[in-house]
Amino acid sequence: MSGSNHIQPDNQFVYRLISAKCSYGSMSHPLNVAEAGGGHGVLFGPEAQPVLNANDWRPDVNVIHFGDCTPREQNIETGEAVEKKGFEKFWSGVVEFFTAQKCAPIIDQVWYETDDRYLIDGAPVLLMKGMLFCKRGGIITIEVTEPENNDGEGAEKTQEQVQADMKQANAEVEASVDQALAEGKIDAETAQFMKDGYSEALQFANGDIDMANQLFADLTTGGGDTYNSSEAQFDKFKLYLQHNDSPLAEASCGSMKLSDSSGGSVALGDVVASTLAQSQKSAQESKGTDEQAVPIITDMLGHLT
Repeated sequence: MSGSNHIQPDNQFVYRLISAKCSYGSMSHPLNVAEAGGGHGVLFGPEAQPVLNANDWRPDVNVIHFGDCTPREQNIETGEAVEKKGFEKFWSGVVEFFTAQKCAPIIDQVWYETDDRYLIDGAPVLLMKGMLFCKRGGIITIEVTEPENNDGEGAEKTQEQVQADMKQANAEVEASVDQALAEGKIDAETAQFMKDGYSEALQFANGDIDMANQLFADLTTGGGDTYNSSEAQFDKFKLYLQHNDSPLAEASCGSMKLSDSSGGSVALGDVVASTLAQSQKSAQESKGTDEQAVPIITDMLGHLT
């Protein structure tokens, strides 16, 4: 599709054949409009395609599929995702899916992030920053396509590779947090917040460690006046947490501290912000090398003395 291989602004209208992706899916897929009437009568984009509105969310009509689905856990009877309540373990009566299942979206809500100033058939027009929630636990977003890479590098990972990388990153974070807890550098509440917060950020970012680092840093400050990711991205992350009934959506870590060997303590948010700034500086200096991003928590606790 012409005009699709460049970055689209968040406030641009979404039209037929723009692709969406799911955080649990193995592939992206173009959005569609209902065949009857061919859409809502408003055309947009380089190929004059029908514009979508908030009501264009229906599975098998507007949202088709995203390949294979790898949810965290599902209820055996309903197929819906089972999420954590507080910091407790998952309920009994669920089965964990370690292998991918065919995507069959379960959606019963309209799109988030629409523009109320423009109504089509009585519903707000859908924007590029739009977001849907699948009851299997996935978050569906509009695909923002990067400029084409013609040097042959940066091949996309499969969803299996992404899941394996996420498992490894979370294991590294848990190991470093457990060690810091054992050494008395953090308390149990802070340790659990760090584990859960980073795991959710990494899941939302679909394994992108740089993005997960930024989202976790924003989570420790509640966003504040400035954002390490972006205000729109962090708002999506908070909606994702709220949708999953995560206590992290309302969590406050203002009183959480980290201790060093001298007996002093510093606010968690300050250490995270400082570590992120330093890692971004190092990444800029080593641009073009094969140096891989590391979880901010592992980096932060590794330098804490």
